Amino acid sequence: MCYQITKSPNYHSCLRGFTLIELSIVLVIIGLISGAVLAGRDLIRAAELRSIVTEYENYQSAFRIFQDKYSALPGDMSDATAFWGTATNCPGDDTTPSNDEKTCNGNGNGIIEYHYSAAVPSTELHRAWQHLSNAKLISGHYTGVQATSANIRTFSYENSPSSKFKNSIWTCVSYGHRPSTDLYWWEGNYNNQLGFRGTTASGFDSVKLSPADARNIDIKLDDGKPQYGKVRTMRKNLHPSCTTTNVEATTDYDLTSNVTDACQLLFLPFQYGVSIKDSQFCYPCEVSEIFIN
Repeated sequence: MCYQITKSPNYHSCLRGFTLIELSIVLVIIGLISGAVLAGRDLIRAAELRSIVTEYENYQSAFRIFQDKYSALPGDMSDATAFWGTATNCPGDDTTPSNDEKTCNGNGNGIIEYHYSAAVPSTELHRAWQHLSNAKLISGHYTGVQATSANIRTFSYENSPSSKFKNSIWTCVSYGHRPSTDLYWWEGNYNNQLGFRGTTASGFDSVKLSPADARNIDIKLDDGKPQYGKVRTMRKNLHPSCTTTNVEATTDYDLTSNVTDACQLLFLPFQYGVSIKDSQFCYPCEVSEIFIN
């Protein structure tokens, strides 16, 4: 459509506007582009969540193969130095990293341990990944000791495997049996469990997943409940944006939360009430089949 505009008796110009059909076409194109961007973002997120499951399966398999081969759990293995040599200041040093395969023995009690006390240090939780790497069951080099922070709970890319999910790592550690009165843990046996978490200074309370993403993985692997089964989170006391309440009977993932870094996932090795000595499986995180759509 053309409009004649006269600026002077001897000057004429023609300005062309958009017709309704042309405007409609532009709006349709914008809608298609927006839809493609949103769909692409969802596909990327689904792929990231799928990578967590793949990594979980790989580490589960690595622990199983290690135990079958060495009749021990990595980190807890009491004769590891016979295979890979003795690291500096074994058995109790928690700060001198290993730059090669040399390592320290565990105590062989069937639990990948750690201790808060500097007087009774334990590097089993960190040596576990070094032992798996030494056995060529996982890729990467791991120091076998705590990270630079003077905290046995400190996990980093130095001593734990990184995830393809941004700024996240995997840990394997035992927290023992937690009673129903525990402020931070749901009741259960947390020995030899794998953890998926962020890379903050203290791996104990670092978080990485939104409640919706954590629930997505939980549903595919387990029962979709943050307080039950073999896929769990922490209580609301510790992670206030992850679950709805601290009441075990009624809590659920807080799907109203807009916090993207709200939850960490814990993958328990076997059902509550069965100790590692009594369990059919001594390696962490036994599951059957895993899918994420």
